[in-house]
Amino acid sequence: MTEYSKIEPPCKVDDWVGCHILSKKIVRNGLGELPAGTIFIITSSGITKHFQSLPCKCCGFKLMATSRNKKEVFLSDFDFVEIIK
Repeated sequence: MTEYSKIEPPCKVDDWVGCHILSKKIVRNGLGELPAGTIFIITSSGITKHFQSLPCKCCGFKLMATSRNKKEVFLSDFDFVEIIK
């Protein structure tokens, strides 16, 4: 299991690229869904935020998803985290 600690998000949404986030809710796209508690990496941010799950330890599957929610709504659905090695 991946260990992590919660951190404060960068102030600017544009600085979120490369940050790890932890979902508080189920994340769905047109192909599938991942449960709350899944860790993602933000790959693009701005009005639309693109994020990708960490690969599954068993099969390597990664789910990509997007969110067009405002910053405040996005922050209520995700926590920013730092992976502990």
